[in-house]
Amino acid sequence: MDIKKTTAKHKNKETDYFVKITAVQFLVCGFMVLLIFGVCRLSPDGGASVKAKYNEIMLTDISLAQVWGSVKEVAEYVMKPVDVEGTQDVISAETETTKSVAEEITPSKQEEKTTTASEEKSKQTEIAAVMSIFDDGKEISAPVHGRITSYFGGRTDPISGENDTHNAIDIAVDEGTSVSAAWDGVVTETGNDSIRGNYIWLVHKNGNETFYCHCSQILVNEGTVIRAGETIAFSGNTGYSTGPHLHFAVKENGEYVDPLEYLTEKDGKI
Repeated sequence: MDIKKTTAKHKNKETDYFVKITAVQFLVCGFMVLLIFGVCRLSPDGGASVKAKYNEIMLTDISLAQVWGSVKEVAEYVMKPVDVEGTQDVISAETETTKSVAEEITPSKQEEKTTTASEEKSKQTEIAAVMSIFDDGKEISAPVHGRITSYFGGRTDPISGENDTHNAIDIAVDEGTSVSAAWDGVVTETGNDSIRGNYIWLVHKNGNETFYCHCSQILVNEGTVIRAGETIAFSGNTGYSTGPHLHFAVKENGEYVDPLEYLTEKDGKI
């Protein structure tokens, strides 16, 4: 037997075996790369779960069988169908819980209306109780004394020049003049805006309401009990006004009436 030929043949077999093993390894690696790439593409989280699993595998000494099992586990997770109905049920349950909590915290519109009506009724009852201590038929007290610059009814607006209806009388007085209550009453509202300036509303025992506008300073608060002739403010020039004066209005049965039905005018003055 030729020893050289036998040795060469043996070496050729070893080479062929090595080449086959290498080829199989390349094929397996290529398959694994393609599989992982496909899994990442199909993953709903963009491959984040696959990367996490890969990092876990690489940090652990495991066999090829365990690697393959891990890959299959990731693939099954990615390919698992989503339970849409179950997810919707969870969302619906959370929504109902949130709605229930919100309803417990936030009162209904009907409850708010009932509360407001109850508060208004209580307020009216308190005012009626206060009114019972006032004298009946008491004469009006002039809120200020001065020249009437604008009467009740139709007029030409002194600022815009347009025709309008004036629901009060304007009485010219120096700024800082004391403004007094026309009758015994209760302050129902005080405030400030760009039209009326600083203003006060009073309600009286005879059912009338009086309104005082353009004041420089308010001296009373809502709910204050006032006697006729008592100072409630100082006159001014606030709001929609051309000069210091008092805008004085009277409401009777909910309708504006001419204050001169109650006040005495002489030579154009109060």
